[in-house]
Amino acid sequence: WKAAEMAAKAGKVDLSIKNIANRTLESYNAKAPSKTDIFESGLAGQTISFDCWVGGSVRVPSI
Repeated sequence: WKAAEMAAKAGKVDLSIKNIANRTLESYNAKAPSKTDIFESGLAGQTISFDCWVGGSVRVPSI
C-alpha cells in the first residue's frame, strides 16, 4: 500500500508523469494483499511502520 501511495503522490507532484504513475499505482494495488490474506494475517486495522528511506507507515485495511 505504501508503494501505491508513493506512486499516487508522484503523479500529483509531477503532472508530466501522471499517466505512468497511475499505471504504477494500479499495478501496486493489484499486488496488494487480498481480503483473505489480511484476515489470515490478523493485522486488519493495524498500522505498520517502516524504518527505511521511504519512512512512514500504512494502515492495513479493515475487512
